[in-house]
Amino acid sequence: MSVGADPDPGVRPARVCHINLYSYPALWRDPARPPQPTGGAELQQAMIARAAARRGVDSSFVTLDVGQGREIVVDRLRILAAYRREQGLPGLRFFHPRLSGLYRALRRADADVYFLACGDGLLGVVAWIVRRLRRRLVLRIVSDADCDPRRQITSTFKDPWLYRYGIRRVDVVLAQTDQQRAMLRRNFGIESEVVADMVAPLPWLTPAEGRDIDVIWVAHLRALKRPEMFVELARRLPQYRFHLVGGDPQQSNLYLEQLRALARAVPNLTLRGSLGQDETLGLFDRARLLVNTSEVEGLPNTFYQAWARAIPVVSFLDPDHRIALHGLGAAVPDFETMVATVRDLLADELRRRALGRQAVTFMRARYDPERLIEPYLEVFRRFAPVRPAIAEPLLSASAR
Repeated sequence: MSVGADPDPGVRPARVCHINLYSYPALWRDPARPPQPTGGAELQQAMIARAAARRGVDSSFVTLDVGQGREIVVDRLRILAAYRREQGLPGLRFFHPRLSGLYRALRRADADVYFLACGDGLLGVVAWIVRRLRRRLVLRIVSDADCDPRRQITSTFKDPWLYRYGIRRVDVVLAQTDQQRAMLRRNFGIESEVVADMVAPLPWLTPAEGRDIDVIWVAHLRALKRPEMFVELARRLPQYRFHLVGGDPQQSNLYLEQLRALARAVPNLTLRGSLGQDETLGLFDRARLLVNTSEVEGLPNTFYQAWARAIPVVSFLDPDHRIALHGLGAAVPDFETMVATVRDLLADELRRRALGRQAVTFMRARYDPERLIEPYLEVFRRFAPVRPAIAEPLLSASAR
């Protein structure tokens, strides 16, 4: 069956509920609202959900309530609101409205399989709920930090315990790379399956004369992403044009304001702040190089967005050695080498274009959007026939 084909009416499709609380901007671009930033993990899960729905999977998606209503339908996806992020009293909001709202939303989805992509304590909460609904849980790893308790990204003291509780109660773990699979086995004693990320259809390539951004950096602003290094990189190479895209809206963009103070003395650097997906991709279309300065990653969505546009990547991290093995840019050991490498690639147009062509060839050979969904569908179908009755709610009527 092709991606655009209608589902077979004679076969009861699998029911899958995707859970990513911050994915709403990736699922629906409300024309009445300004474009909202979308992270790589949120974009990935939205692409998986849409592709599965096109292949006949009865799909729902649980997100935060951002005013969209209790339930809407977009592109065959039921989008269910769990709770408003700002609601509730400190110390009590974990239980209500967060736990209670998430429980109601997951129960309302009535799925065979619940599919979660996260690396924090939400995993433990979802695992607890799914076990009580007597259904199956699939976890998709989104960062190497999810595979190592020492590097885990946490926001509350509860997160490490909840994550450990949850990961031991997942039915299937999907890793991005062989490295993540080895880390999960070593650090948690858990087996996983490696599946490729989803990618958007390959875009038309912007000709060289239309590329007026020499170096681009795109990520959420967090300490582990080390955007200050990109600011320093721009300062060291004043003859080139640098653009930094990213914000930290959950923290009132405090990090962005700190970077603005640093960037005042770097006139060749443009700080873009948080942008919507279309605006971000428009900047990729104009770029010559992508730089990644993170200390920990999975396989960033920005790498795919760059390679699909013939943009080499310069990074400290090289997941499964793909950059080195396939000639997709340069993996560098330290900052001084990064400065020299960026300078050399921008000065050597023939070499940079050759790396860009290799990147496009790599993407065309390995990332056919119509085939990438198949491993996910196989996992969903694995559990679809088992549908015991949902257990009675454990929450009191007052919490509903």
